[in-house]
Amino acid sequence: MVARYVETNPVRAGMVEDADCWPWSSALAHLTGRDRSGLLDMGSWAAGYDSIRWRRVLETDVDDEAWDRRLQEATLTGRPFGSEGFVDRLESALDRRLQPRHAGRPQKQRISAGNR
Repeated sequence: MVARYVETNPVRAGMVEDADCWPWSSALAHLTGRDRSGLLDMGSWAAGYDSIRWRRVLETDVDDEAWDRRLQEATLTGRPFGSEGFVDRLESALDRRLQPRHAGRPQKQRISAGNR
């Protein structure tokens, strides 16, 4: 749930107490059901949520903490966020490696006396 992650960023950063207090957040629109800016697609959001359910979503933190960490890591590293199968399909479609390699430099190959 990316919207939850984005709307709670200012709370995690200690900039506000509640997500709807951040002036540039869509949280207030989701919590009141009214988008004063006219920029949000409230119809698709309202198909799955109402204001009461969304408040519960924003207040949930323990169960989704691991998910949030994974999403934040993907955001910071520029890597895709999804299952291993999803990333494998992306790698095939894009013909490039997207999963991280092992940290550190590759081990040196030993040269045997016969290969010099």
